Amino acid sequence: MEHIHQINALQLPRSILTIGSFDGVHLGHRALVARVVELAEETNVPPVVITFFPHPSVILRDRQPSFYISTPDEKASLLGDLGIAYVITLAFTTELASTPAEIFLDDILRQLNPITICIGEDFTFGYQREGNRHYLETQGKLKDFHLVVQPPVLVGGEVVSSTRVREAL
Repeated sequence: MEHIHQINALQLPRSILTIGSFDGVHLGHRALVARVVELAEETNVPPVVITFFPHPSVILRDRQPSFYISTPDEKASLLGDLGIAYVITLAFTTELASTPAEIFLDDILRQLNPITICIGEDFTFGYQREGNRHYLETQGKLKDFHLVVQPPVLVGGEVVSSTRVREAL
């Protein structure tokens, strides 16, 4: 696994991609990553994760989490252990937060050329969360990538989330 800190530091001819915070790499994250790795193996292209530090809520809502479940390096290592070839940890800044979904997506498409993007059901990105499942479905048809939406993982009838894991810890 290669851990990279800038999207323009990696140029791939094709990839299978997922994007998210992935703090703790919990069961829900693992299900999504397993799907990414499975699709990558089927198509013989590298599986890639784009993640962020600090957590977007720290910048967007001035939330100071009491702790992270995993550091960026620990997170990258865990993702590598699950079969991810490249982890790109982007600095989540006010500049990144203000980037329109279209520009962020175009940067990803130019650098990583994903044939498939895998997301969780509630995934959003871009300025004011304008990039969502429906946006990616439309863009996939226009820009030639497939979208896979992973349903949430439930434990005891409740959705597994980093917030719930933090609360339990």
